[in-house]
Amino acid sequence: MNGIRHIIKEKKAVVILLLEAAALLFAGIFLLLSWQEQTLHFAQEDMQLVSDAGNSSGSYLDHSYTEMSAVVTPEMDLEEGIYAIELAYQTSGPARAGLVYTVPREDKKLVNGNEFELNPDNGQVSWKIRIQDGTGVSVRLRLTGDAVDGDYVQLLDVRVVRSRLSLVYPLACLILFFLIFDFLLLIFRKNWENENAAVIPILAAAAFLAGLPFYQDGYVGGIDLPFHMSRIEGIYEGLKEGQFPVRVQPGWLNGYGYAVSVFYGDILLYFPAVLRMAGFALQDAMKAYLILVNFLTVFSAYFSFKKCLGGRLAALTAAVLYVGAGDRLARMYEGSQIGAVSAMIFYPVVLAGLYLLFTQKEEGADRTWIWLLTGFSGLLMTHLLSCLMIGIFTALGCVICFRRLLRRNALKEAGKAFAAWLLLNAWFLVPFFQYMTKDFRVTSLLSDEMTAPNYYVKLAGYLKDCLDISDIFSLRGLGYALAFVLLAYPVIMLSGSGWIREKQVPAVQKKDGKSAEIRIVFLLAAVAVFISTKAFPAVLLAKMSDIFVRLFQTVQYGDRFLSVAVLLLACVGGYLTTVFASARLRYVLAGALCAMTLLQGMLMFESYTADRQILEPVDFGTSLLTIGNGEYVPEGTDLTSLSRDMWYEESAVEIGNVENRYLTYKIAAANQSGMEQKIALPMLYYEGYTGRDIRSGEKLETEAGPNNRVTVTVPEGYEGTLCVRFEEFWYWRAAEAISLATLLAIIFCVIKMPVSRKGFIVGQDL
Repeated sequence: MNGIRHIIKEKKAVVILLLEAAALLFAGIFLLLSWQEQTLHFAQEDMQLVSDAGNSSGSYLDHSYTEMSAVVTPEMDLEEGIYAIELAYQTSGPARAGLVYTVPREDKKLVNGNEFELNPDNGQVSWKIRIQDGTGVSVRLRLTGDAVDGDYVQLLDVRVVRSRLSLVYPLACLILFFLIFDFLLLIFRKNWENENAAVIPILAAAAFLAGLPFYQDGYVGGIDLPFHMSRIEGIYEGLKEGQFPVRVQPGWLNGYGYAVSVFYGDILLYFPAVLRMAGFALQDAMKAYLILVNFLTVFSAYFSFKKCLGGRLAALTAAVLYVGAGDRLARMYEGSQIGAVSAMIFYPVVLAGLYLLFTQKEEGADRTWIWLLTGFSGLLMTHLLSCLMIGIFTALGCVICFRRLLRRNALKEAGKAFAAWLLLNAWFLVPFFQYMTKDFRVTSLLSDEMTAPNYYVKLAGYLKDCLDISDIFSLRGLGYALAFVLLAYPVIMLSGSGWIREKQVPAVQKKDGKSAEIRIVFLLAAVAVFISTKAFPAVLLAKMSDIFVRLFQTVQYGDRFLSVAVLLLACVGGYLTTVFASARLRYVLAGALCAMTLLQGMLMFESYTADRQILEPVDFGTSLLTIGNGEYVPEGTDLTSLSRDMWYEESAVEIGNVENRYLTYKIAAANQSGMEQKIALPMLYYEGYTGRDIRSGEKLETEAGPNNRVTVTVPEGYEGTLCVRFEEFWYWRAAEAISLATLLAIIFCVIKMPVSRKGFIVGQDL
């Protein structure tokens, strides 16, 4: 804090901010003055058929009578920028569309220019694309190699409009650059002590190296990537629709919507969603988010481990071991387990909170409740399963340290943390528990009767991903450095060597008093490793109680517990650098562990080549893989019958103008049938959908209709315009108000906290 005050006192910060504001102003003026509208429209008669022999006029392609390979628009010369493309088509059979260079360019690809699959039922599609080198570009529509006789494609209409996001995007990039620049200035301010100045750059370098695959073209991703990209896009679309917070995300399931935000904490994903609103391509927004996750992880780990271990060297070593662990990197790149990786930001915060809870002497001395509140709130808001796993090991730690927990100070801090956690997260918990009482696939799975089960079948998914011993010690398991820690800690502690500080200098060991706590941490780490392996008797426990069946089915994959072992072993690894009496040995060990971590990361990255570009999320709903296992789909929904048509009795209800924007429908309707009628809309029903007459505001009965579609009742004699959209319940809004008030109260508490106690938040205890 003294450094910041010093900069402000010298007015340097004010000058820098004014210069940055002036640069943004001039950049904005230049972009506005240089702005040119560009709109291109191609009708059916403008289209061309492509073959090896050349192009010819035509918009219809059928392999049964022609050798033509695709239908394309005439060549377009596009300025650099972001474009909105609208395409109308007819197709039968597997078809793809996209943007292509009319003349191939060596070593150049269209940004986000890959093709995407078309939904035959929709007939039209729109998307945005950022062009960097757009001369000689065409929109292409073609049948895939899976087409059979009778399949066809027809390109009816194409409209290309330069989006005003072309102005916003460079300004957003400039703002991000200034933020990074200001952060670096803050880090390297002159009045830092030399020993402190080395820590932050090392942490930043570790975070940078952990994200190396993100600094190349394209994207390295695994099987969960479409799911998490859909989540980002769903928040982006929900914000554009006017939802805040976003509850039901549009675009999923062919535009039917998916309430993933009610079940899956996604507060951090608002960052890439806002980048999407500023014109960032989806893959660039995802990259920026995960780069940020790496930095947040290494810094939260350092400050958290420093609370547990005390010294800078130990905390730095533990943070590097943690951010570069093989299991974490594999989840980030090979599995694209974005939720689990995001949750690992908060694992060390929980550990620090528990350490303080069990070791604090003076009531409130370290504001333990804020550590626990921050850690568990972060887990809830990123990955519920991580919250469950950390909760299990928290319970084990409380059992082991129950005497320490029963102290008045500890109980008071734990009680404050739990109460604040409920209030702070009420905005998420209230809708979550309401929906968890309804019939969704996730709730049906948890409530299945366990009559004479075949436990190997019930736990097939969990058992399949449990690890062999060789997997634990592999590059993509613990990795070399943490595997060394796992094996070396008991050897070093039991060796009785004179090199060890606690043997040679008992007074020092008595002063830090951490050996007992680290033994507990190592014990829990060994338990986490054991649970991750095939040797763990999951089936035996399942036979003992259905509780274990539910637990293992909820966790889904046995290897997930390895992430808990990574946290605990990283802490043990940092501790090992403190036990040697010789400072030279401590630095050698720290350097060796960090070097091994860097080496294993580089070896893993050798095979990570981003050889594909990821397109804007056009027609995400055509692939059911984007919903993962579909846990949040209402029970009984047939996902193969999600057409975009409205269902109603045409002879009884007259439908006029229909306006649709994401998950909002405005329908001009007249019911002269003499009885109530139903209109089923192409939206998946979740509690909260409400139909109203626009003129009077009167509510219309809204329910789950055929195939769980949102179905509104049109009263007898009704004539007017009705609106159907998702509206939050009043008590959801009340919970949001409570959470906001709690957040403001916590911020006020931190601001008013004595400066000597703020170090654990801003790092002033360096």
